[in-house]
Amino acid sequence: MIRSAAIENITGHLMALRFYNLNSTSLVYAELAAYNEAFLILEEMLAGILRDAFVQTAEGEALHRFEALVGLPARPDVNAESRRGLIIYRMSVAPRDFTAARMLNSAKAAGIEAEILEDAPNERLWVTSQALIDPTLTIDLARERLESLLPAHLAWELDFGFATADDFDSLGLTWNEIDALDTAWQDADTAITNAINKI
Repeated sequence: MIRSAAIENITGHLMALRFYNLNSTSLVYAELAAYNEAFLILEEMLAGILRDAFVQTAEGEALHRFEALVGLPARPDVNAESRRGLIIYRMSVAPRDFTAARMLNSAKAAGIEAEILEDAPNERLWVTSQALIDPTLTIDLARERLESLLPAHLAWELDFGFATADDFDSLGLTWNEIDALDTAWQDADTAITNAINKI
């Protein structure tokens, strides 16, 4: 019999009393076996509740609830580790995280590994993307997310800066093959970068 932790505990206490016959043919054993079945179900449910209570271990619907909590869409086609990482970045952004180092976390929370340059005299930030943490990200979505996370009193520019003319040439694609990427012009940087990463 697979023993639940609760039955192990009860059995240990009964054995210490030395009043009960715990042989596998006894009525006491049969009663404990019946309790054990219920305890196994309960322990499995409790383990699921504990797992789903934390972003680092949440799965399925619980992971989607965390995404909804931080304003992210459900992304079941993205692996769980990437989804968890983005949720953790989003949850780590505090209202006063407006130093350059802290704003890097804000960029990560938006799904972008970035470099941030400050132009203090002009009260402007230059955000240059180095990599995408969220593979489903588009330029428009990145702008929208950053808008909600960066300080409202500063102007800012986002440069995805991925694809250069050399990168474009390195693909070795014909115009028809490029056209087959079926990508809007504003998303060309990310599409070319994704194509380069697959080479």
